[in-house]
Amino acid sequence: MRLFPVLAFAALIFAIAPPVHAAKTNKADTDTCGMYQHRVDDALAANPNAKKLERAKSAREAGEKACEAGQYDAGIKHFKAALSDLGVKAVKQQ
Repeated sequence: MRLFPVLAFAALIFAIAPPVHAAKTNKADTDTCGMYQHRVDDALAANPNAKKLERAKSAREAGEKACEAGQYDAGIKHFKAALSDLGVKAVKQQ
């Protein structure tokens, strides 16, 4: 029967093709953490009298620790919170 070669070929294609969602993932990494950390540091320097300055500093420290531990998404979340506390809009991850 000719059905077996067709099925074998289809199975091979599905086995070697990368998942469709793999190209759409936007995983954070050390570069992204560094970019956010730099942005928070700049915002802290520019806003020394912010109402939530201490809260922003704590969030920045938590972000740095999370990124150093390889928990990039958590670190970026802390950095975004720090930026929000300082009244600065966070940039979107690319």
